[in-house]
Amino acid sequence: MLRTLKREIREIISKKPKGLNETKARAILLHLEGMKTNEIAKILQVHKSTVYRWVKEFEREGEKCLFYKERKRR
Repeated sequence: MLRTLKREIREIISKKPKGLNETKARAILLHLEGMKTNEIAKILQVHKSTVYRWVKEFEREGEKCLFYKERKRR
């Protein structure tokens, strides 16, 4: 299952569909490969709390969280 999930995320990244948050997708992939949050944050140049939040979001929502969400206009 983990291999399949990693393969699916790699495939999504390679296709670069519209709305993909590529940095978040790469962070999730690195997390699934066993890398620590601090290391991921350093590599992707984001704060470690951002990586932690992305991982939790992925655990709740799955692959759909890899795409930017539409925001309501005011």
